[in-house]
Amino acid sequence: MPRLQEDGFTLIEVMVALLIFSLVAATVMKSTSSAIQRQGTLESKMLAQWLAANAITDARLQKTLQTGRKTEQQSMGGRKWKVVREVVATPNPFIKEIRVTVSTDETGREPEQVAVVTGYAGTH
Repeated sequence: MPRLQEDGFTLIEVMVALLIFSLVAATVMKSTSSAIQRQGTLESKMLAQWLAANAITDARLQKTLQTGRKTEQQSMGGRKWKVVREVVATPNPFIKEIRVTVSTDETGREPEQVAVVTGYAGTH
């Protein structure tokens, strides 16, 4: 009795194809997850840098810049931040150093320092 030629895949071929597909899908998911996490980190750093730059500019615009430390809670990008501005005297009496540290200030989470920026301001 002649054997009929059947077209199609065997069960083993289908199982191997599914295995390959699942490995590729897992790799794509992992790389996508990493990219999303990096994007969130970059966004946090960018916002923190902006807050620090704003604090330095604000200090430079003051008529008299007193040495000392000032802490503020600010909101930007839908998040809460702690901005610490420290003004320090330098060896030159006409120049002051402004150090700004920006940390996360989310309720229920441990604060994380995101940016530290240093600037200088001349005094009259």
